[in-house]
Amino acid sequence: MEIFEILTNLRRRGMRIWTEEEDIVVEPDTLTEADVTAIMAHKPAILALLHAESASGATTAPRGFTWTPHDVETLLTTVFDRCDFWREQAARAARPRIEALMKEVEPVIAERLERKDYDAAREALICLQRRIGDLINGAN
Repeated sequence: MEIFEILTNLRRRGMRIWTEEEDIVVEPDTLTEADVTAIMAHKPAILALLHAESASGATTAPRGFTWTPHDVETLLTTVFDRCDFWREQAARAARPRIEALMKEVEPVIAERLERKDYDAAREALICLQRRIGDLINGAN
């Protein structure tokens, strides 16, 4: 399960998610064991995304199952604004790979947004987030 799916799932079930320092807080605390396992497996990436949301005032949760152009733009702005944060969290060895990845993916997302293909832009964004998370967590 990817972090966007984890957060969306919890929010659709009426839970609020935020950070307190380096802890993830969920209210009401009605998490299942599967929820806790998923959150713990992706904690660094979830923390980074929640910090980005907090800094921008944005949310990554879609309204229902429909992504509006505004949702996509807000999400893109949040993620791209916080790329520096992610780069700083990455090991020095991963930094050049993250920068190369950003140069590779940013034009793809921009092109998909120009075509108004928001589902494709969202998928590219999710892929970008996953790949940055993998680099931050030391995966190849």
